[in-house]
Amino acid sequence: MKKFLFILGIIAIAGCVFVGGIVIGAQLDFMHAMFSVSILERELTDASRVFLAISYLDEGNTVGAKGMLNQELNSHIVTIDQFTKDSPKPKTEKHAMAFLARIAAHRQKYPLRIDILQDDPGQTEVDKHVQAVLDDALKQKEEQNKSLEANR
Repeated sequence: MKKFLFILGIIAIAGCVFVGGIVIGAQLDFMHAMFSVSILERELTDASRVFLAISYLDEGNTVGAKGMLNQELNSHIVTIDQFTKDSPKPKTEKHAMAFLARIAAHRQKYPLRIDILQDDPGQTEVDKHVQAVLDDALKQKEEQNKSLEANR
């Protein structure tokens, strides 16, 4: 009986701590404050990139706009590559590789001509990594097409 009361007391104390945390968290509005700052910062960053692209286009500087958008696309490619490796869903990985293959085919047709940050060694390393990711995606797409043709 003593053991039962002891366990019941621990459960009651844990419940009180949990409820107290919810009440205090609601009073402080902790979660809203935590996420609203990062969402606001992300929106400001995204809006500034869109504004910069529109400014380039309004000024007739299509090279600058294309360069900026390609740099942003490169960052998305690196992110997709990193998260695709850890994706538990094969269908998601398949879609990601198909998308990367589309980008690779587009970049073969319209090669990058960016004068921005060419002297930056870090940028050239990123460009090499992005090109390796796109080459790999294109190879995988070609191998899939060959295997599909062989199965017909």
